[in-house]
Amino acid sequence: MVPCTQTLKIQSFTDGWKEALLELIDADELPAFLGGNKTDPDGNPLCKTFIRHGQKIPKSYYLCKSEKKLSTAADAEKITVTRFSKEEISFEVTEAGSYLEWEFEAKNKDIGFSLNFRRNA
Repeated sequence: MVPCTQTLKIQSFTDGWKEALLELIDADELPAFLGGNKTDPDGNPLCKTFIRHGQKIPKSYYLCKSEKKLSTAADAEKITVTRFSKEEISFEVTEAGSYLEWEFEAKNKDIGFSLNFRRNA
């Protein structure tokens, strides 16, 4: 769920999105694949040396139809969130290459979830 104060900042485009980005970001700072002038040192417009593009998630990370259950792990933390409430949890990740896992269970309806990253918080 996105708070109303944030939804006011969201814009949806079919056309004209490159021009809108250029109104907010200098063309020399905006990657070429988004309509700017910035490229990798080798001229690659995808700027892969400084942008980590989305990748296909390896099947080894899938939990669906898996025997793996985080809820039975000795170090698992269980939290019950009642309707119309929220819960915030912070983790300090100190080891490079670490990852967080989570499972959700909803008795009915739906659940909202967000994950936020803070560098050196």
